[in-house]
Amino acid sequence: MFNLGYLYHFGNPPLKPCLKRARWWYERVLQLEKCLDTMYFLACILCESSQAGDVERAKEILEEIISRVHYEPAVMLLASMYQNNSIVRDYVRATRLYRLASRLFDNSEAKRRYGLLCLWDKPGLRANPDESFRVFHELYTTTGDVATGHVMMCLYWSGTKSFAHDRVRAIQLCQEHIGGQPRTYLTMASMYRYGHPHVLERCPEEALRLLECVECQPQDENYVLRQMMLAIVLSENKDLNLVLAQRIFDIFYEISQAFQRQTFYLWLPLYLRQTHILLPVSGSLKQITQALMKEEQGLVVAALNFSSLLFEEHSNLFDENPGQKAVAMLKSVLQQIDNELVKVNLAYALWYGLAGARKEPNEAISLLENVMRTSSHQLARTFMANILAERQQVGDVPRAVELWAFVTRYLRDVEEVRRLACLFSRKAAKAIEEYSLQPLLRHNGHRSTESCPDQ
Repeated sequence: MFNLGYLYHFGNPPLKPCLKRARWWYERVLQLEKCLDTMYFLACILCESSQAGDVERAKEILEEIISRVHYEPAVMLLASMYQNNSIVRDYVRATRLYRLASRLFDNSEAKRRYGLLCLWDKPGLRANPDESFRVFHELYTTTGDVATGHVMMCLYWSGTKSFAHDRVRAIQLCQEHIGGQPRTYLTMASMYRYGHPHVLERCPEEALRLLECVECQPQDENYVLRQMMLAIVLSENKDLNLVLAQRIFDIFYEISQAFQRQTFYLWLPLYLRQTHILLPVSGSLKQITQALMKEEQGLVVAALNFSSLLFEEHSNLFDENPGQKAVAMLKSVLQQIDNELVKVNLAYALWYGLAGARKEPNEAISLLENVMRTSSHQLARTFMANILAERQQVGDVPRAVELWAFVTRYLRDVEEVRRLACLFSRKAAKAIEEYSLQPLLRHNGHRSTESCPDQ
């Protein structure tokens, strides 16, 4: 009976596959004996069903298999279900199963999927780029494949909490693998936006040329990512005119619609545009804090990029009230995705009333408090300290000092503290220093005036 089920499952010319008959025969076998092979192949059929009951049963069968024996295909299938099937999605369980397959079977695909899961926040799990760096570094050393190398380019470029950035190595990897994968062109283009001393001269024109090398159709994933990078490169032009501004607007609108339909994840340090204003979340190298060293959903990245452009001085090219339009855009994203970075940038815009947006201080504080309740988000705590030190109502400055003291105690990275300190206005920095009788950058024992711009 098992052989009949297998025959109908996979077919054998001239017999074509028939999953309905295969399932029937597998069920007959299981009525007589719980054979592991039969259970596994039945689960393979059930997990592809659109019926919630079938998917749940597939999960139960696979859990039973691996409770009896660590069968590699069953572990991988179950992990994939927990990761990708919305009916049974459980990222925590998927992560544990991929780690199990990595440890017991030295499964490279399990390591790769586990490493990718560590790059972005998900229900029940925070991003862990340190772990991702460790996993992909080991994988790349072993396999040297282009896809793994691409992840290492991104991680080397920005660094992580525990691994310092190595942009020379990131550029070298990109140059070695250019052409091996379409995304490599996009990554190299982004690196040309910044350049790096003695290794890569900043050249937006070369970035645009590389983007033209990515051949793809509008329905392709790479098309959407290429358009995103194109909009970023064009929008960083200091001499925007009405024609170019309209083109950028059209591209951002197009990709926002695409991200509504599909979920893509992008490495923030390479997919955030550099802006002329001091937004907490932006692509300026001096502002890439640890909170930004992760992947984020494309819809979020598009909104962060387009809103930052609207907040700039030349933003009147886009709209009569660009600040309010940017605020509405960020609020619209929050109705779909509960995202901490969007909340922080929105709070910044509402506190300062950027580009004509209405000042809404109470809502700004509420947004930051919401982020602080749900995570140890030092970006949110730092900006909250700045707001309180600026507002200076009863009890505000002592609380601001307490928040900033927590941030500096929590972090041991001097450069990270310096990056966060950029969020303080001169007024806020002065209030905190005078109350605490300590320099703002307490790790260093001095404060750079460059880190405290006027607001």
